[in-house]
Order: sequence, then structure tokens, then C-alpha cells
Amino acid sequence: MESHAAQPEIAAEGRQAFHRAHTSINPFIHMLRTGTMLLPLGIAEFVKDPDTRWRYTRMAILGATLIEQAVWAAKVSRRSQEHSEEEASFAHRLNQERQRCEQRQR
Repeated sequence: MESHAAQPEIAAEGRQAFHRAHTSINPFIHMLRTGTMLLPLGIAEFVKDPDTRWRYTRMAILGATLIEQAVWAAKVSRRSQEHSEEEASFAHRLNQERQRCEQRQR
């Protein structure tokens, strides 16, 4: 028998409904990406020299990429820690249940 999570619900419009979609984006990352896309326009307004403009654009995009990767790494680290805590909790509950079963059999 399939679990409830494995059975997708169908919305009224015929589209699949997702309860916890993993496609949602962090608002900070969304603003960072939007700003990065608009950055060349802003730099072009203030810097008239083409070589300097290109250098500033590259540095700004590199900086935004480094920030985004740091946020992503922190998110992955947090999820990994949560997962290991869940595993430890499950192992502890399993060990307790085994001890109860052994005590009942005696």
C-alpha cells in the first residue's frame, strides 16, 4: 500500500497539488538574483568608461554568486544536521522499543 505522501492529489483544475513543494525560493535569494540581473543596467548608468564598467559588472556578479553559494551551503548544512538528528532520535526510539520487547519476553 502506498503512503499518503506518494499519492498525489489532483486539484480542481486538473493540476497536481503539492503540499510541500521544494521549488519555493528563499526571498533573500530571489532579491539577490533579481538585483544581479539588473546590476549591469545600474552600473552602466554610473560608470561611463566601458572597461571599468565591465570590470565592475564582473566583480558584482562574482560577489552575488559567492553570497548565493554561501546561503545554499548553509541551507544544505542545516538540512544535513536536521536529518542526522532525526536519525538519532529514530535510533533511540527503536532501541527503547527493543528493550521493552525483551522485557516482555522474559
